[in-house]
Amino acid sequence: MTDTPQDGETRSKVDEPDNGHVSLSAIARSFIAAAFEALRGEYVIPRPAYDPFAAVGNNYFGDDIRPLAEYGALEAALDNAYPNRFEEPLKRQHAEFSSTYIFSFLEACIARCAQDGKFDASSGSVSKTIEELVSFLDSPDYQGLGVVGFQQASSNSTGLL
Repeated sequence: MTDTPQDGETRSKVDEPDNGHVSLSAIARSFIAAAFEALRGEYVIPRPAYDPFAAVGNNYFGDDIRPLAEYGALEAALDNAYPNRFEEPLKRQHAEFSSTYIFSFLEACIARCAQDGKFDASSGSVSKTIEELVSFLDSPDYQGLGVVGFQQASSNSTGLL
């Protein structure tokens, strides 16, 4: 990809570097790579295709993921990219927290990768899930639906529910 869009080409927040920093896509992919490594160590993944879902608090402990440097980087990147959603959540009627989206994003990646049989952060399954997360957060149609809306949108597109 070139630094500037070509004729008719547009760029989303997925690939745009933030003032020369790493793109949201790269940060999200790095998080998934680190999380997959941690979850392999806990025997959470790979998951079988007939049981692709994993859930924080049920199949894995959130504190196995939260200490990862990549988790903090993704949380900061989401907070910076979407201040209208995540800035000062306790002062708003419909508070949203980027951390909630991170776990839903991870679980959507796990489910999709289980269907493909390939738990790799560079896979098309992870790319599609990154695109869905950004599309969801960019969409004004989902304002106020929070993470439940993302989970429903992601589940519907995987064909798993």
